[in-house]
Amino acid sequence: MDKFLTSEQVAEALQVHQYTVLKLIKAKQIPAIKIGRMYRIKEADLNKFIESSWKEHYSKESGPKNEINLPKRRENTQNQQQAPIPNKQKYSAEDHFIINK
Repeated sequence: MDKFLTSEQVAEALQVHQYTVLKLIKAKQIPAIKIGRMYRIKEADLNKFIESSWKEHYSKESGPKNEINLPKRRENTQNQQQAPIPNKQKYSAEDHFIINK
């Protein structure tokens, strides 16, 4: 007879939160059966999931999957026009300002 694990035991084995295990179950990535209000996972199915995840992550063809793709930075070009500032007054050299102390 196969050994069944709770989602809490699977979470501990994978070193993830229990909700992560439930998400994997609902996404049908880990096969499970629901008994009452709790899920049970076959130990053999957990081992298959770990093995397939390991192979997928470290496949020779695709390389590691942990690369981060960041969006490219937008370069500032001198040809870009800046939006005008509303209500900006233009002053000439003839304008004088008096500051009272």
